[in-house]
Amino acid sequence: MKKFKLLALIVLVIGFTTTFSSCGSDDSDPTPQEEDQYTVTVDNTILNDGDTWVTQATGEEGNMKLSIKNVSDEVIYLKIKVTDMSDNVPAQNDIELCLGECYFSIAQNAIYPTGTPYSLQPGQTSPDGAAHVKNNDNRNGDIILSFKLFQTDAQGNELTNKKTVSFTYKYQAP
Repeated sequence: MKKFKLLALIVLVIGFTTTFSSCGSDDSDPTPQEEDQYTVTVDNTILNDGDTWVTQATGEEGNMKLSIKNVSDEVIYLKIKVTDMSDNVPAQNDIELCLGECYFSIAQNAIYPTGTPYSLQPGQTSPDGAAHVKNNDNRNGDIILSFKLFQTDAQGNELTNKKTVSFTYKYQAP
């Protein structure tokens, strides 16, 4: 009788262990991941979240040209936020930030464009010059600017469940 009870207990433990351990691996993810709606490249290289672009040039040679492509089958809307700035960012007209519209004076935590978000039709890539960051001043030492590119609705409200790309522009004085 003891052997039967021990055998039943072993079978019961194995059965429960197998049942509970097999449930975890085949459960679906409760928060499905959104497919990327757009890609961003700089000089034909994908710009990944957290990347830093470094230049020792100013003006056109130091222009971080962003190429944004809508890879979805719907219109997407974008804005860009200045998330951080070094203390020595030059005066007005020396930093140029463009996302459809160009701004020559930017502020930390400001979001651009200030009005209607930048839009891309399905399959469309931003035209040359439409999206970039450029430093036109070489007198201030190293300049570090951090940004977050994000999707919005047509009214400009951030869509928090969509892809964002945070990146840093660094002018490194020669």
